Amino acid sequence: MRLGMGTRTERRKAYLSSIRMKAWLLEHYGSLRRAARAVKMSEANLGQYVAGVRKPGYTILARLCDNGCDINWLLTGRESIQKETLKKRIKELEKATKIVKSLSR
Repeated sequence: MRLGMGTRTERRKAYLSSIRMKAWLLEHYGSLRRAARAVKMSEANLGQYVAGVRKPGYTILARLCDNGCDINWLLTGRESIQKETLKKRIKELEKATKIVKSLSR
């Protein structure tokens, strides 16, 4: 699906999504070449998604999800509720651990 269609807001959201995709892929794979292999597509096709030339459809989104990408974050910039809850619980556990360590000294 080409990005040229849609309202200005839709095009902006699609562009931001492509930036998030590129950031995620580079963070997790180090290069687009390795990322392309991981999501089973050519580097040229993946390049069109991260450049904002094309919008990802179901297949690419499913492959990214299978590789650990939060699709909600990718498309909207917001993390999934589960991920937010998990981060909150981790912070609570870290805080509790510090308290226990300080009491045991």
